[in-house]
Amino acid sequence: MTRDRGRPAKNIQGINRWLQNWADDTGELSGRLRHRVGVIAVATMLHGRRGKDGEPLFLLKGGSALELRYGAKARVSRDVDLAYQGNLEEIVGQLKAAAVTGWPPFQAAVREPQELNIPWANVSGYRVDVKLSYAQRPFMTMSLEIVTTPVAGTELVDTISLSPVGLDPPEAIPCLSLPYQIAEKIHACTDQLDGEVVNDRATDVMDLILIEDFSFPDRFALPDVRLACIAVFNDRDRHAWPPVVAAQPTWPAIWAQLVEDHQFHVSHIDEAVARVNQFITRIDSA
Repeated sequence: MTRDRGRPAKNIQGINRWLQNWADDTGELSGRLRHRVGVIAVATMLHGRRGKDGEPLFLLKGGSALELRYGAKARVSRDVDLAYQGNLEEIVGQLKAAAVTGWPPFQAAVREPQELNIPWANVSGYRVDVKLSYAQRPFMTMSLEIVTTPVAGTELVDTISLSPVGLDPPEAIPCLSLPYQIAEKIHACTDQLDGEVVNDRATDVMDLILIEDFSFPDRFALPDVRLACIAVFNDRDRHAWPPVVAAQPTWPAIWAQLVEDHQFHVSHIDEAVARVNQFITRIDSA
């Protein structure tokens, strides 16, 4: 049974030891637990950054948001994806302001941003490395991908407990809502890009199956998803809704690795693609 700590560890050696204890108790890898703590630390720092309307500027999305929802059942994701509800030129300043505040005993340092090459006209963003320290000692570096989002839905998602390492994050983290998360993933895995670059987003297929398995019908309604899909597809203006998922040449190898790494229950990429196409049909019929 995992022990609940009553306070944060005093130093880096302490939290490292507690992370290993947590891993030993649960069977999860300590590296994955460290990444989970890092994601929640960054999300907590960004929690206080608000627009003039009082709404959160940063929304957690992608694999990290799904791990917040599903814990160890979610796909392992190394990057931290965020939607920014504002202008591109504001992002780095808001990040640095959040880093100054920190989340004791965590501190953060923001590195130079790199502009992302995004094929959708209305979406832009940065990749930014954030170096996290714990009690003044290096903890880990988080790679953030932050994109502007002209259309989005916000949902507060309950935070995973960090009591095994004595940390007390906010009760909920602002995330991209599930309907919009679904819409973005359907769009991403069906975009043919420029015909020269291969779409390698097989991971989105896995995420869509997980979302349907774990969250439908309790956490979202199909008509809401259909509206979100229409909004995202219209805004990005790349291909029409509803799309058809087609396995790309690189997907069988990517899928085989995902199945091995996660012991995923859908073993073949063709079956996975069929599952998602059935999901799209149900959404469009709602």
